[in-house]
Amino acid sequence: MTGIFIYNLNHSLTWGQHAKHHPITFKKPVDKSSPLLGIAMSENEVLDGIFDIYRTNQSGIQELYYTIKVIEATIVDLAVYHPHSITHAGAQPQETISLRYKSITWTHHIAGTSAYSIWDDRVY
Repeated sequence: MTGIFIYNLNHSLTWGQHAKHHPITFKKPVDKSSPLLGIAMSENEVLDGIFDIYRTNQSGIQELYYTIKVIEATIVDLAVYHPHSITHAGAQPQETISLRYKSITWTHHIAGTSAYSIWDDRVY
């Protein structure tokens, strides 16, 4: 499955006795990928994913500036929201998906920097 349009993406790391990873969560429209993501969760399918993030540069051109890559991810939460058909008639159905992953890589293409981390719940 390639090319899923997402509305937004959230991810956080916190610090306790070590770096604590939290699932990547993103919102997307209900689309042709929705049933496939549902079965992937049902069957605990292991996925690799790339989130390419674009921005508009000073010349007004869309440019790829940041990438988040997850390896050996599984869907840990999938929630579908269908808006009220009368009070929110113009709103489209959307779903929120959370992924737990084995490893993550962040790449800032413009600056040429990148980093890598492994989701490891061990205390050091």
